[in-house]
Amino acid sequence: MAGKLPLISGQTQEVPKTGLRAPFQDGFLERLAHVVIKLAKEGLGRRGFKETCFLNAMAHVVRIDSEQYVLP
Repeated sequence: MAGKLPLISGQTQEVPKTGLRAPFQDGFLERLAHVVIKLAKEGLGRRGFKETCFLNAMAHVVRIDSEQYVLP
């Protein structure tokens, strides 16, 4: 697909089944989730917006989901 963002290229059909543990590029989708949240916080912070606190709930979900899995 033309114009596909490199950050999300390689997404698989596993995402609806396995969520953040879906295979993605050289690891799992959870890595992308951490990167996206970090970028969003930095962007809001640079603009002087105080809404970064709302991303904390998303970061918590990603962190908790990551801790529930033990890699084989």
